[in-house]
Amino acid sequence: MKHDSTVNIPAQPRHSSAVSATGLALLVCVFSTPAATYHVDGVSGDDSQSGASTAQAWKSLDRVNAQVFQPGDQLLFKSGSRWAGQLCPQGSGRLDGDRVVPITIGKYGGGPRPRIDGEGKVLDTLLLRNVEFWEVSDLEITKLGTNREPWRT
Repeated sequence: MKHDSTVNIPAQPRHSSAVSATGLALLVCVFSTPAATYHVDGVSGDDSQSGASTAQAWKSLDRVNAQVFQPGDQLLFKSGSRWAGQLCPQGSGRLDGDRVVPITIGKYGGGPRPRIDGEGKVLDTLLLRNVEFWEVSDLEITKLGTNREPWRT
């Protein structure tokens, strides 16, 4: 009795490296989404909007605090506007090799800096907790209330 021990293994198709390169490109696209710019207007904003333009600006700190920001994103408050409460944004920037890719907070429009006022009701008007690589500029941040509290200096 003779046994044939030959096993036929089909050759790999020549386009497998092209498929791998395409898969890798797709993977890179999924993980490197473009940074977004969000706008906040305390007077004519609307929290049901996308925040993606001045015409689609959000209105409240609650809406801002609900968003998880990504590396490279910008959060811009309208010049001359005022908000009461706590700004507690979520998300982190990242370190990309030696380059920092921060999330930035600033203003848009000309005029006075946007004001975020804790009104003495919160310990921290701007709270950056368990986040990394944030840059904040061009804001007026205060927590003055009507009465001086022992925890407020």
